[in-house]
Amino acid sequence: MKKNKTFATITEAIEAGEPSLIDKITGEIKKADMASWIQVFKGEIVYLENAYRTLSGKFIIIARKRTREEEKAASERYEQAAKEAEALQNERIKAIVDLPGYILIGWRKRTKHSWEDARIIYLPVSGPRFVFQKSFEYTWEKDKNGLDCQLTVKACRWSNLSRWTRKEIVDSIKQSPDNYHLCAPLWLLTSIPDPRPRYLAGEE
Repeated sequence: MKKNKTFATITEAIEAGEPSLIDKITGEIKKADMASWIQVFKGEIVYLENAYRTLSGKFIIIARKRTREEEKAASERYEQAAKEAEALQNERIKAIVDLPGYILIGWRKRTKHSWEDARIIYLPVSGPRFVFQKSFEYTWEKDKNGLDCQLTVKACRWSNLSRWTRKEIVDSIKQSPDNYHLCAPLWLLTSIPDPRPRYLAGEE
């Protein structure tokens, strides 16, 4: 079956022989009906300007390429939406993993290539300045239809708080900072004397 061609103007379509003289235009397609039509044409996103139905059931598509400004705006909208979705996801996780008596330092993210446990990092609000870790399992919350809808975490049954030195944790974060979501500044683990009283008092 011959595919519909895409033209910039109706004149261009007619000059190209589309439609043929016996295949007359029967009407303009409503804009609402065009929404799900051509989103990608020959590997490139195009905007539909108009569309006409012909007697034989074919269509004349009037479309144009996106301008650089439109491409940039679309990219910025996508990036902003991704940031907002990640911020909501982090708020959900933070609400689940917060522990009374501990400062939540952060956690190891789920990477694109790994479903590794979210190792949550804590620092006691008082006492020896050891760092503690606890593993949480990444999972998906289901919507009312039982489909995966948003990423979250749940506590691993086998996981308890394990004690680590501050140097071990700081070195690990510094080696791959993009793999961690931090909820507190690293100077809580590195500064001397003990900075916890200043942090808990609201100092930046």
